[in-house]
Amino acid sequence: MKLRVRDPVDCEITKANKPEMKWLKGLLSYSAQWYRKGQYGGRVETYKRSLITGSFFPVGLLQYVQQAAERDEIEVVVEGLLELLPTTGKGTVPGITLRSDQQRMVLEAIKKQRGLLVAPTGSGKTVLLMSILASFPTAKVLILNHSLDIIAQTANELHAHGFNSVCRLGGGGVRDLEGRLAISTRQALVESVKPGADGKEQPPRLKERHKKWFADLDVLLVDECHLWGEEWGQYNTIMRSTVAPVRLGFTATKPKKGHIQLILEGALGPLIDQVTYSEAQDLDILAPVKLELWTVPYRASIAQLGRFSYIHQEGIVANQARNTILVQRAIQFADANETCILFVDKLEHVQTILDTAAMLDFPMEAVHGDVPIATRNKFKDDLLSKKLHCVVATKAWREGLNIPNLGGVILAGGGKTEQALLQAIGRGLRRADGKDKAVVVDILDPYPHLAVHTVQRLSVYVKQGWLR
Repeated sequence: MKLRVRDPVDCEITKANKPEMKWLKGLLSYSAQWYRKGQYGGRVETYKRSLITGSFFPVGLLQYVQQAAERDEIEVVVEGLLELLPTTGKGTVPGITLRSDQQRMVLEAIKKQRGLLVAPTGSGKTVLLMSILASFPTAKVLILNHSLDIIAQTANELHAHGFNSVCRLGGGGVRDLEGRLAISTRQALVESVKPGADGKEQPPRLKERHKKWFADLDVLLVDECHLWGEEWGQYNTIMRSTVAPVRLGFTATKPKKGHIQLILEGALGPLIDQVTYSEAQDLDILAPVKLELWTVPYRASIAQLGRFSYIHQEGIVANQARNTILVQRAIQFADANETCILFVDKLEHVQTILDTAAMLDFPMEAVHGDVPIATRNKFKDDLLSKKLHCVVATKAWREGLNIPNLGGVILAGGGKTEQALLQAIGRGLRRADGKDKAVVVDILDPYPHLAVHTVQRLSVYVKQGWLR
């Protein structure tokens, strides 16, 4: 089999016999589902979706293909090389001294220039990003963030360390990309396309006014890249709209093996380097976790509800006894002059928590998707200064939030997803003066469905070494 590196986006299959092509298609395919409509309803059907388009596949999967070919004893010849961007800077940032693990990751990133950097929340991913920027001081750079909160936070840190004239797209920033260094959400860059005449979903496309700026882009940095979606989504549109040679993704929770990992690595590249939670704690980078597991009074009437949505509503959202336990634990944090965040999944749960806090005469604020950025920033500052001791928050604050002295994280919403769990806990792992531990509070929910989710969370705690 012969392959040719076409550009920073695609690898071309230039020669392959039928058995080799069958092998490659099997390697670069995954199971997907779609809803087939019918006269009397519809049904979900499963099919195989390939990452090969015509004679091309994402160049970031080249190493994956080569490793699989060696394992399966298939001869692969690769022509061409990925372009590397010359480094003209030393990677030093005023006011920042890199730890040994950060130095290693930055050196590997500028050497390979394609792939994923995985480091726990609170270990300094923004520092890595800035050091990489300093290694390419004249390059044209786009930083992709997934929320306006993180854009504001990242832009402020960049300005504080000498990166001036940062173009912020959307969220109170400019409308059009400009200058050498830009930071944006994916939504501000692309537009959705209406379904065609055949009714098929059309991939999003880059907004016309951004194409000229994208033409000579050098570096594309994707923060929280674990949020990558399907291969026809907004992230992929952006990645395919530029031939920028440097493509790096930053995350605390690399997707597990599966099609999202294939899609992510296809666009960015394979894992470059990783620091685990346990390694970060051994290196004294993150505060050690003190896990508290609380029980709630059992009600047979909830267990008999059967359907998950009913049990979740009565067992978690509207469970007054459970909500009271959570707020009382938050009051204990406040009494010790510590701060905390209660994370919930549903907006309705935000209100029941606030109602419980009001009943207990405990001041508490809320952050969710409808809360303005200015208000969120005020709550963040108030937590930092301890004018405010507790906020109940949805996923709007689960990623990218930087409050080093946060005393605890209360997991009020249940759930089972490892990625979301670690992101929420990560809010409390940052180190600060006088902070010797990160308290994580979870509830052992005893009801059908919820008990299974509890066990899945416990398994994550065991794997991270937080529960022995």
